[in-house]
Amino acid sequence: MRSFLSSLLIIIVAGCGPAPTIADVEPDPVVTPQPFVWRHPMKPVSSFEMPVSGMFTSLGVEAGAGFLFGLHEGYPTEIVLEPAKTSAIRGCGTPPGHVTSWSAIGAISGDAAAVSLAEGRIRLSLQRPGRLEFELDGSVDGILCPGSLGPASVRLKQKVSVQVTRVSAFKVVRFGGGCDDSRPVIPEGTPVSMPQVWAVSDAGELFYPTNAVPAATLVATSATGLKTTPIEGFLEFAPGPVEFAVETSLPTLGLRGFEVVESSAVTSMEAKLVLQIAASKGSVPTPLTEGASVVLFKPEGSAVCLDATGATMTSKGRLCDAPPPHWFETTSSTPGVCSPAKPLDYEGPVKVSLHGPGTCAFETRITGSAVQWKASFTATVR
Repeated sequence: MRSFLSSLLIIIVAGCGPAPTIADVEPDPVVTPQPFVWRHPMKPVSSFEMPVSGMFTSLGVEAGAGFLFGLHEGYPTEIVLEPAKTSAIRGCGTPPGHVTSWSAIGAISGDAAAVSLAEGRIRLSLQRPGRLEFELDGSVDGILCPGSLGPASVRLKQKVSVQVTRVSAFKVVRFGGGCDDSRPVIPEGTPVSMPQVWAVSDAGELFYPTNAVPAATLVATSATGLKTTPIEGFLEFAPGPVEFAVETSLPTLGLRGFEVVESSAVTSMEAKLVLQIAASKGSVPTPLTEGASVVLFKPEGSAVCLDATGATMTSKGRLCDAPPPHWFETTSSTPGVCSPAKPLDYEGPVKVSLHGPGTCAFETRITGSAVQWKASFTATVR
């Protein structure tokens, strides 16, 4: 686009001399997409707080806890568990400042890990896939339980279960969306949360190892970059492919990437126009047919909406999320009877509000595509 000074210069030259040549005109700037790389690194975790979660009985506090650890290169195998500063004990109050302590380990079964108690902490040494179960004797001091006149020390019996699983593969999983394809098609202008990497066991089961968050490092690459600044973990990509890679030598399953498309990529959309006739309580949905005559209880509150009935197809495949409202453009040739209303998210992308009796004619289209809906009907008020 020409700058103001360039435009002014052209006007002066045009008035005082020959017309400018092509070489005299400043060309439009070319916007080059900025590649974007997003990396979510795997972080090994070897130390955990183990809360007391259980109930008060005549024998004291009975509680349980469970952990699921993975065996894989880079995952910690030496684990430390220490008492948490918070508890959830049914039947007792747990005021701030109460203290949990362990004094002995007993009833050990399983060989998935070696377990020991030292300096008030549990130390686990992961050995092989399998289970380990053991009990901890101790006390919870400073809690309020039935029969005590104030904060007291109560005996604690805590059962701990440890599952150790070998990682044989990883799977990239996306939560939400309309399909589980390896390369879902998502609409431009829709912020998306990035997928998660889950571990896969030898038995083919997904699990999230406690000693690695996430299970493996995920890298997302977009040649066209982001459309907006990232907000609260959500990314809005510019149209184009987004590729995913997991930093591992093991097999990788699941999501391979996204295809981000503009509205012009839409080739068809299964949808129908529905007239919501306002009533004393709520509204009455009525399918809208071309040239129909409809009777309204009152025009105020009545509106035409576009309801999706099936898939939205694009040049890259089926759209996995609903088309966003900004993809739709609605015009009315009878604004005195009906006109487009600003849509709310829960009302869908299209809403044409009625203002009074008469003929309502409007057209809705998906911007940049050949997909459109037209309607003309006559409304009367009873």
